[in-house]
Amino acid sequence: MLQNIIIADDFIISTYNIMWGLALICGFIYLEKEFESNAINYNSRKNIKLYIIIALLFAVIGARLFDYFVHRGEIESLFAAGFTFYGGLLFGGVILVVLLASSDLLIFKTLNLLIPSLVIGHALGRVGCFLGGCCYGKPTVSPLGVIFPENNLASLEYGVRTAVHPTQLYEALFLFILFFILIKTISFKKKNCNLSYFL
Repeated sequence: MLQNIIIADDFIISTYNIMWGLALICGFIYLEKEFESNAINYNSRKNIKLYIIIALLFAVIGARLFDYFVHRGEIESLFAAGFTFYGGLLFGGVILVVLLASSDLLIFKTLNLLIPSLVIGHALGRVGCFLGGCCYGKPTVSPLGVIFPENNLASLEYGVRTAVHPTQLYEALFLFILFFILIKTISFKKKNCNLSYFL
């Protein structure tokens, strides 16, 4: 795994941040495709994008707060905390639903429209977690085990040269499969159930 890409001596980019940036880009690109396929008008598109941006800001706050409270005995301060997806999903999801409820947009129809973008974004983000070396699993002797570098959290927790389950990749694979199922569901015009699939 590659935690950082060194562009110059004083310019280092985290692969974790790169993958999450790519996740946002791919998510919005697919959302535009959904807008076109569903003939969503300009004003609705604009409002949905605005609501997503606001929800994402709250998702970042929620992800950090959730991580801090879950690991509060291990973390010195809130600013030293990481990010937990489920905290972000909870905070961002609630804000998004509230914003949709206050508009003339149909909540469940809009959420079904957004779910595939969220899934592909989450999948790419999990690849970023693997590259960054966070969110790893328990030690294993199976062929699926991955040995992280010496300075990685997994090595610090379980010992150098200890293989752990790459749970980030397991989840990413599941999410890519789920994304494929969702787009096939959409293409065959089956009943809208993207939200229930994701949950």
